[in-house]
Amino acid sequence: MPFLASSQNTTINGGSFADQTINNNVLVTNGQNGIDLLLAASNRDAAHDSSARDYASRCHAKTREQQIEDFVYWAVPSAGADDPLPLFWMKGPAGVGKSAIAQTCAEKLKELGKLGASFFFSLNGRDEAAEFIPTIVYQLCIRFSDYHDLIEQRIRHHKAIIGKTMAAQFEVLVVEPLQELEKAGKGIGKRIAIIVDGLDECNSADAQCKIIETVAAAARNG
Repeated sequence: MPFLASSQNTTINGGSFADQTINNNVLVTNGQNGIDLLLAASNRDAAHDSSARDYASRCHAKTREQQIEDFVYWAVPSAGADDPLPLFWMKGPAGVGKSAIAQTCAEKLKELGKLGASFFFSLNGRDEAAEFIPTIVYQLCIRFSDYHDLIEQRIRHHKAIIGKTMAAQFEVLVVEPLQELEKAGKGIGKRIAIIVDGLDECNSADAQCKIIETVAAAARNG
């Protein structure tokens, strides 16, 4: 029951108060639970459906059809087909429409229920490598409730993970939780796509390499 819930005409002079509530066995102190900390470290504008991307380029009807088909088939292969490789790399010169294809594919996969997360790098305020893993993890939390609960616990008990290296964050917040859920029979599905666009606009070449190395290592290790 809330403090002084039944009181009327009560005046309190001075004092020190802390707002603490317990919801579903999760202690929340001053609004800062694990997911709040994760959101604070992420970039809300980087997702394909953020308001910052309302006017993002998309493919016009009947254009880039083969590229879009190839990408969607990679993410959602036909029943009975061999699983495609875990990474799909799209490259090309600047201005040929890679981001428009990525945006269009993200929207199509969202409609199919096969999009896990997306991060669209941009020199216009979305180039921080430190925001990459927290943003992906936050979107996965919104998508999968069991994963959300596990990440909430991990960050509450290991708040410093938000400031760790990209490789450490990936291991603690992505690889280990997904393995734990899989063992418990609560996996997120056989194949869920994560789209990363504009990697060349990440804030340093070293950070770009770290992202590639981290993801490639996870793919190699299954």
